[in-house]
Amino acid sequence: MAYAVENIITFRASDAPPVETRPEHRLTADKARVINALRGFAQRSQLASRADLDAACATIAADRAGSIAAYALSLFGHLAQHASQPLHFHRPGSATFSDSEVWLSRTLTAAAANEMAQLRALIAWRVRPIGHRRALFLLCGLADGIFQQDTT
Repeated sequence: MAYAVENIITFRASDAPPVETRPEHRLTADKARVINALRGFAQRSQLASRADLDAACATIAADRAGSIAAYALSLFGHLAQHASQPLHFHRPGSATFSDSEVWLSRTLTAAAANEMAQLRALIAWRVRPIGHRRALFLLCGLADGIFQQDTT
């Protein structure tokens, strides 16, 4: 399937102004709490074996309403393979946030709000094309789990 050139938006890291200059993307206490939880998942995913990653993917395949941990492990494993640039996550409890953490927060917020155009653009910014579809699926599942947990 061929796409028209005007439908393709390219992003470079230099295209976006620093996060601090965009007031609409300042992190609230709730977003900071979510990022802190994701930092723990990112650390655990680095320690996970390939078998753990496969088990997490199998859990999601068997039950779409899988655990947040299964989605997070699968997502971080997927990003480790298909990110177009290194993603940086601080240790849980750090007071500052990396660009990667803010990007992940923005993608989860867009997924939770069902803003698919914004979500696809954010994915295209940090994930190689071969990984777009699975990243979209995992981000939507993780957002559903995280934001559904916040409302209960």
